[in-house]
Amino acid sequence: FHYLKNEFLLENRDGAIQGLRELIDSGEMGMDVRLKGKCYLQLGKWLKEQMTEVNETDCLEIEKAFKYATELSSDRCNTWHYYGLINFEMTHHYDRMPKGSTLAEDVEENIDYHLLNAIQGFIKSISLANRISLQDILRLLTLWFKLGDRKSVQSTFPDGMDQ
Repeated sequence: FHYLKNEFLLENRDGAIQGLRELIDSGEMGMDVRLKGKCYLQLGKWLKEQMTEVNETDCLEIEKAFKYATELSSDRCNTWHYYGLINFEMTHHYDRMPKGSTLAEDVEENIDYHLLNAIQGFIKSISLANRISLQDILRLLTLWFKLGDRKSVQSTFPDGMDQ
């Protein structure tokens, strides 16, 4: 794992990403759960760093890595922070799409999906953090003020605030 981090820092980014994918795949049976969660988190961070613009294909792969990280390390605030962050970016990506297109219904479903995941990620990140996470609070407020009129948000916020 540390060797791959070094490779990434030394600009062998594609090789490091591929090596981390192989490490995750080969470690199915013997790898510690927390280490595997850390590997998924690092994979998502590297993929996000490599992304030049927000696009659906790359973001879904990154979201998947962060989702696995939250499942394997659900008590770490940074896994939830990154999960919330990628979903925050995807929410804004879909929200900027033209509303009158034939795919409008799919866009609305995607906004709801990523919006709820972003809210969940930020609420969990804030609740698990040892110190105040101002950036996550501001992002959560941005979502609330911008898209808070959606039914999915109205039902999520009261539940999340109980945490």
